Amino acid sequence: MVSDKFRLKISKQAIDERFNNHSVVFVKEILKKALEKQLSKVFAPLFLPEFNRIRIKDATRFNVSDRLSNNYPGSGGSKGASNATVCIQFEYDAKSGKILSLDITGGRRNDQTDAKETVTRVDLGDLIIRDLGYYSLPTLTSFDKSGAFFISRFGSKTNAYEIQTEEEISFKKLYSTMIKGHISRMEKTIYAGKAERAP
Repeated sequence: MVSDKFRLKISKQAIDERFNNHSVVFVKEILKKALEKQLSKVFAPLFLPEFNRIRIKDATRFNVSDRLSNNYPGSGGSKGASNATVCIQFEYDAKSGKILSLDITGGRRNDQTDAKETVTRVDLGDLIIRDLGYYSLPTLTSFDKSGAFFISRFGSKTNAYEIQTEEEISFKKLYSTMIKGHISRMEKTIYAGKAERAP
């Protein structure tokens, strides 16, 4: 025990009072450094030299005690849903292994909201890789305007149009044509979106 080894008496209340905003920042910095040390062994600066940074982002969520619902609100309501959920948004650069963001929020804040609220963090020459949870056509358009690149699955509710004819693309018909013609891969430059079309 601490009291035996260092001849100090520490109460539970004293330890609790040490957990303030400064200690949260301190623990996050330690975690960042530990993660960066691991990631720097995996990636190399010469990886995909066309890009300045390769930004990979994902999130994880987990339920915590209902007592924390004021700080970390969960979805609640339905059976099995928690009133308190922590969400960790984690983004790193695959070229340098540097942590670009490590944000801790309540579970109600979804990935799409995070993408919209952090869109200004992207720079010219970045490559952004995220899963479909972050998909938002206005956000992707902002990336393009910033001179950044992105890889994303296409949103199932997003319309696609031929650039020359402006006809809507039917992916079912396109797939059928590819099967019949034994075409395994196809590239198309399209317009995406209905009201505000983006190339």
